[in-house]
Amino acid sequence: MLTTKEVRSVKVCRAHKPGKELDKNGVPRRHRKIGKVFKTVFSPDGLKVVGFIVRRPDLLWMIKRPEKFLALDAMDVQDGVIVPTMGGKSWDDEAMKRLELDWDRCIIWEGMEVKTSDGVEIGRVDELSFDERTGDLNSLFLDDGATSRALLGSIEIPAALMVGYKKGILIVKPEARDLMPSGGLAAKAGEASAKVSTTAAKSQAAATEVTAKAIESGTVAVGKGVGRIKNSVTGAVDGFKRESGMGEKKKATSPTSSKAPTTTKTTTKSTSSSSSKKASTSASAKKAVANHLKSAGSMFSDFKKEYDKAKK
Repeated sequence: MLTTKEVRSVKVCRAHKPGKELDKNGVPRRHRKIGKVFKTVFSPDGLKVVGFIVRRPDLLWMIKRPEKFLALDAMDVQDGVIVPTMGGKSWDDEAMKRLELDWDRCIIWEGMEVKTSDGVEIGRVDELSFDERTGDLNSLFLDDGATSRALLGSIEIPAALMVGYKKGILIVKPEARDLMPSGGLAAKAGEASAKVSTTAAKSQAAATEVTAKAIESGTVAVGKGVGRIKNSVTGAVDGFKRESGMGEKKKATSPTSSKAPTTTKTTTKSTSSSSSKKASTSASAKKAVANHLKSAGSMFSDFKKEYDKAKK
């Protein structure tokens, strides 16, 4: 038995002329490609494969060429490729006329909706199996759109349960519903899904806990760093105050003397002292800022170390 999925995408090539199967060195010649199998075509009653739709490559990668119909009885398999055996009578209208078929009444089952004769939807046709010699349909496999074939396997409906085709829908007997997943199979599928969900939830919770611990450790490191910076800044400010004399109370100044020379000397001394204090103040401020930046860099370095340590 073959399935429509196994046939799909198989290469279709031209047959070699009689006596031209080998080249002058005795090596088998390569087949000239025509296209690939795209769809499987069934007879109007839907119970027999009559041929395949062959999709040809675009001409010069730009011009789309029309698809062709290849009759099942006018082909052979050689070296893993399909080869037409009747020349022009293998293809399209000539093949249809020879087989006495009406193209418009032939059916492509793949992808078609499936219902029981009492109107219950049970899925869509995924693939079909058939006899490669006679083309007789054996069974069809459904995709119900809800269950996983990896868990439950294929949902197979024998050809004997097919009723026919109506308005784009494949009709099957009500007994086909008994072949659908239910009871133990459905329960197993549910259990497998629940296990996957539980495992995922546990993994997420563990990851969240590790991250929280890492952040907490990092936060402690930041707190310690902030404390060091605060002490450093406070010390720098206190030193700045001591250097500038901002913390001392101003002393009362005595009345100035009436002598002009004395007044001039006092003013000069005061100016010199003020310049000296400003220079000292600037140096202290620069030193405090440098210490602050150095401590800040250490703070973030400690945070990263603690975070990496907690994450391991």
